Amino acid sequence: MAEAGRVAQWTGACGCRIMSIMITFKLKKDTKGFHAWSPELPGVHTHGATRAAALANLKDAVRLYLDDVMEESLLSAKEPSRASRRSAA
Repeated sequence: MAEAGRVAQWTGACGCRIMSIMITFKLKKDTKGFHAWSPELPGVHTHGATRAAALANLKDAVRLYLDDVMEESLLSAKEPSRASRRSAA
């Protein structure tokens, strides 16, 4: 049976607190240690030899995932929209 919990704070790559969010995580013992993942974030899975290691690895994986999402959002916000490109033509 998987253990569940929530991660309540996220800090960006700069080390500063950017926002607080609640992310569900699950933790399950397997043959190699512990498997940790977030059902809300596709592809965010990790392992650790101990429960603490798996949770630390999950925290890093969530941070990397959110860094990518933020970067993609910023890049797409800088691109002109199709409507504004059409009106400029």
